Amino acid sequence: MFARSLMNSGLLTSKDMSLLSLLTASIRYLLETSV
Repeated sequence: MFARSLMNSGLLTSKDMSLLSLLTASIRYLLETSV
């Protein structure tokens, strides 16, 4: 996973990861409900 490789390199903190997962989950929810 791309975000995990970023986190391993130290560019992403755990807070950024949680925000990113929340963002992707909300986007996926919006895409599924808009169909």
